[in-house]
Amino acid sequence: MQTYLAMYDLPTNTGPRFATMLVEHATRAGFRLCLAIDHEQEQPVGFGYGFTGQPGQAWRDSLAAAMGAELARQWLRDYFEFAEFGVIPAWRQRGVGGRLHDTVLRDLPHRRAVLTVRQSNETARAFYARRGWVALYDGFYALSGRGPYVVMGRELAAVR
Repeated sequence: MQTYLAMYDLPTNTGPRFATMLVEHATRAGFRLCLAIDHEQEQPVGFGYGFTGQPGQAWRDSLAAAMGAELARQWLRDYFEFAEFGVIPAWRQRGVGGRLHDTVLRDLPHRRAVLTVRQSNETARAFYARRGWVALYDGFYALSGRGPYVVMGRELAAVR
């Protein structure tokens, strides 16, 4: 059986790696996690989380190196890293993702938010674009070699 927990497919066998990452991310400053719950089934149907991005975090530092000094100076200071987000397929197209997205970003003290999305994931890229995200850098590869990703940014003043 496959479990899907993101705008990209996350097979169950990646669960332990994801759980380890989530536990580590939960210790970071500004951590915020929001869940969408199917109250009839008492099951989560979507989630979104992030935290304050800071120098010394591997993902942030690899983004800064790839983006270059000017973009990094503009976008990777006083920013919220929108780290993971997803809605199970049966609950998509019902507004769940939009509400989760907006709830995660609402009333943050940061000036900007940054995320990465697989370059090939047109559905997710279009979703983010509709919610005010703009492409900052195309062709980013993670330290693991996975990619390419598009780095996207969003001003947060409008999310209050």
